[in-house]
Amino acid sequence: MQFIPWNKFIILSVIVVVTYSCSTTKYVPEGKQLLNKSEIKVDGKGVSEDDIASYTKQKPNKRIFFVRFHLGLYNLSSATRTNRFYRWLKAIGEEPVIYDEFLHERSVEQVGLFLKSKGYYNSVIEDTIIFNGPKKVTESFLITLNDPYTVDSVFYSIQDTLLYRKVLAAGSFSLVKSGVRFDRDILEDERARLSMLLRNQGYYQFNKNFIFFEADTSLGRKRVALEVKIVNYPMKTDNGTIVRVPHPIYKIKEVKIYTAYDGVKAITDSSYLGAYAETDYKGIRIFNRKEFKIKPSTVYRTNYLFVDSLYSEKNVNNTYNNFSSLRLFRNISFQFSEPRKEAIIVEPSAADLFEEAVDSSLHKGEIDTTLTVTPGLSASIFLLPFSQQSYTVEVEGTNSSGDYGFAGNLAYQHKNLFHGAEIFETKVKVALEFIKKKGSNSFGTSVETGASTALTIPRFLMPFRIDDIHTTYSPKTQISSSYNFQRRPDYTRTVLNVTFGYRWNQTKRISMIVNPIDLNIVDLPVVDSAFYSSLKDDFLRNSYQNHIVAGASYSFIFSNRQANKVINFSTFRVNADMAGNLLQGVSKLLKEPQPDGNYEFLGTRFAQYIRCEANYTFNHVVNDANTFVYRAYAGIGVPYGNSKVLPIERQFFAGGANSNRGWQVRSLGPGSYKDTLVGTYPTSSSDMKLEANFEYRFKLFWKLEGAYFVDAGNIWALSSTDTRAGASFDPKRFYKEIAVGTGLGIRFNFGFFIFRIDSGIKVYDPAQDVANRLVLGSRPLLFNDLAFHFGINYPF
Repeated sequence: MQFIPWNKFIILSVIVVVTYSCSTTKYVPEGKQLLNKSEIKVDGKGVSEDDIASYTKQKPNKRIFFVRFHLGLYNLSSATRTNRFYRWLKAIGEEPVIYDEFLHERSVEQVGLFLKSKGYYNSVIEDTIIFNGPKKVTESFLITLNDPYTVDSVFYSIQDTLLYRKVLAAGSFSLVKSGVRFDRDILEDERARLSMLLRNQGYYQFNKNFIFFEADTSLGRKRVALEVKIVNYPMKTDNGTIVRVPHPIYKIKEVKIYTAYDGVKAITDSSYLGAYAETDYKGIRIFNRKEFKIKPSTVYRTNYLFVDSLYSEKNVNNTYNNFSSLRLFRNISFQFSEPRKEAIIVEPSAADLFEEAVDSSLHKGEIDTTLTVTPGLSASIFLLPFSQQSYTVEVEGTNSSGDYGFAGNLAYQHKNLFHGAEIFETKVKVALEFIKKKGSNSFGTSVETGASTALTIPRFLMPFRIDDIHTTYSPKTQISSSYNFQRRPDYTRTVLNVTFGYRWNQTKRISMIVNPIDLNIVDLPVVDSAFYSSLKDDFLRNSYQNHIVAGASYSFIFSNRQANKVINFSTFRVNADMAGNLLQGVSKLLKEPQPDGNYEFLGTRFAQYIRCEANYTFNHVVNDANTFVYRAYAGIGVPYGNSKVLPIERQFFAGGANSNRGWQVRSLGPGSYKDTLVGTYPTSSSDMKLEANFEYRFKLFWKLEGAYFVDAGNIWALSSTDTRAGASFDPKRFYKEIAVGTGLGIRFNFGFFIFRIDSGIKVYDPAQDVANRLVLGSRPLLFNDLAFHFGINYPF
């Protein structure tokens, strides 16, 4: 079946776009103009066009593929008809943005104020209005930044002596230094830094409103002398007057933790609080109820607030994050109160007074001879738990790298199995998937059944006891096992897996997973004889043998994505695993090799290899309707010792819903190899993979989103046992074997999950003869050049 030749498709697309663009002013009133474009050009460095655009008061209508799609939907409505369909078009569309001279002048004013706040007091703004016909205008902003004002010197005016010393001690971390641009945002960040610095050292009542800046610009040469002022704490005396005193430093005098606290019941039921049983554990007062119990050691290990410690905002946040990471509590709240007020007079040492006298040239305030400490905070933590047990019955659509079907799951979860916030999960699964044959529109079926269990313990499970070690890493020990039975048209396979490992957060953005035990026992009791005989290569035949994978794995995960913020973000993940070394060493000591020179464990050959893969994704958020996503992936696996090939489940494949979408799953590569068998199921896999993807995502209307994508990549063989023609990796020719596909996608974004349909087209097919590899644009498209994919969530 042939489609429209490519050149005719281009002409048709241009005609459609031109015709559409003529109707963009349908709802523009007479005498008014549509804001066609807003052009911004910045001459100089330090401020970008995007920074300026955020301060302009009018934004042109959103575009998708250079077309005002949402405005077009609005224009399809009728000015005279008001039925439901036309109201719906207006609701999902976007009304035209009419140029407003007053708002344009406000934009110039706001941009000028913004530039001054960034230190560009001598910047020049040239604004121009260009008429693009009777009903369209373009507003243009040409901004010349010129040299900014910079900080010449910084000195501090702080009357509180102790606070002054703490600020100076952290001076090396200051954001305001000589040579820095005189930028209001930098000053605000410095206020936030100083406020957090002090709130982490007992200054519970301190906030950034106590910090002021005074700038002296009389130095000339666009230099600023900056004075940082921190005023004393206002205290009300007995006679009602307000006096300024040194900022009080708070100590925590008691810590109370309510592990099953319902705030509504506490207010409405006078006997509610009396039903708690109190336990004193290492100075922490823990209150439990009969219906919910948790070990004191778990609470103590998760908490970061301790009696006689200084108040610290960082410790409060760490405590919140630790309790949240247990996945046991739906609500976590804190309350701090002053049960009594006491004043402790601390006499500074002679050395301290001498140090202050030396630094007095920078210190304009009086040197205090006494320091006031207020040890009086009572910290209460209220925890409202989820239901501890839950049962789930699910029927879901599935997508295994492009093979789609449906599955049923019966799951049970207990969030507090041994009263230490241990999460126990078990699941039974039955699935049916449809697998498309190569070069055919017929499908086979894959039936899968299995059961799995997992136990997550909120600490590192070690041979020695470490219950009371505190850490901000949210450590977890994960133990899991699963059994899976899979019957495909070409083989039947069972997989038994046992994993023991650790997971923790190294920082807010970095997490790590280490599995010292990762065991897979793979058995293939049935392999279709016709399928096996079609495997002419020893590499492929060795891939379909019974084997054991006993090794360890490591994962490094980085993500700077911020929840509920529409900003650029990136993710980077590295997975590495190694298998067979321990079994190889033990076997050489205790056993004789098999006649073929290999060793076995439990009567089955074990795999020996090293494998590594890296995946990087960058999301460039243009606005709330347009996002560009870039992805780069590389993976390599090397068998050695007891293995000639990688286990089939550890090999790389290309094509499918999450890979190169111009190809069916497992039908691309390796290299320029061409599988001429028709009517079989795609099984291409190999030792190495390189892939790059680009996707332009745009919102349409309702929950509907669109996407345009370009995928490039392939797999290659490294093993000398792989004799498939063109499959091996050659540095001199591999770039000629990078397959390229492109296409369009539709996504239904329901918030909690995304269902997508992608249609990919081959652009460059390395499996064809060199003269015929360029597919798109060189000949009419065939149905086999298309690939349709159904997926859950975004591909990357």
